[in-house]
Amino acid sequence: MIQKVQETKQSGVRLMVLMRILILVFIVTGFLSACSPPYEDDPDLLFGDQAPTLESYSIGNRTIHYAEAGHRNNSPILFLHGTPGSWTAFGYYLSDGRLTSMLNMVAVDRPGFGESDYGNLLVSLSEQSLMLKPLVDRMAQNCAVVLVGHSLGAPLAVRMAMDYPGKIAALVLVAPSLDPD
Repeated sequence: MIQKVQETKQSGVRLMVLMRILILVFIVTGFLSACSPPYEDDPDLLFGDQAPTLESYSIGNRTIHYAEAGHRNNSPILFLHGTPGSWTAFGYYLSDGRLTSMLNMVAVDRPGFGESDYGNLLVSLSEQSLMLKPLVDRMAQNCAVVLVGHSLGAPLAVRMAMDYPGKIAALVLVAPSLDPD
């Protein structure tokens, strides 16, 4: 009798451990799926009929691609993605109707990423800054630009602020990859 009670307790403990593992798997799966928003793979899911304007320009032997949403005479914000990445990382902001009514938002494919000559990386932050200067010049005609740099886009934002101080109003550095030394 005691042995049956112990076996029943062990079965109950095993069942509880199994239940906890299953719950943990569901929680982790939920968090992982939250890290992969649908617009990363399919911007049509996010934008529908309100897609941003997709544009590009040439500088030297390079093409720089970007997405723009909002009105050009509104306060300008330029989003700089990390590595790897593309403009779609900021798709959620570009699709927000409240933001597009108040701002001019541009998310650029940094040189070597997305549709800006994918695979032909430009390692130098100074050279990347130079490639993005025509975009900053156009955006800063009425008002200085706020740069939002994520991850390895943050050091580029800092470099651009140093290169074009009169055209950059502020920096927003999100999870920046910066060396304090």
